[in-house]
Amino acid sequence: MRLGFEAVYERLKKDGKPDIYTYFYEVDDSERSNSVRSFMARLGGEIAHYYSFFQSYRHNQA
Repeated sequence: MRLGFEAVYERLKKDGKPDIYTYFYEVDDSERSNSVRSFMARLGGEIAHYYSFFQSYRHNQA
């Protein structure tokens, strides 16, 4: 997950695209792994990238 994001983020900084949409499954924070919490903190802080949550895969199907 993180390596894919890093590659796309570098391209975004260089070219101004593609748009990046980041979603996390909605669970209690204590249920998230340390790496996910760290990634979310980096997105919200250093990168200043907005992310959102989802409750079910069904809600995200077109």
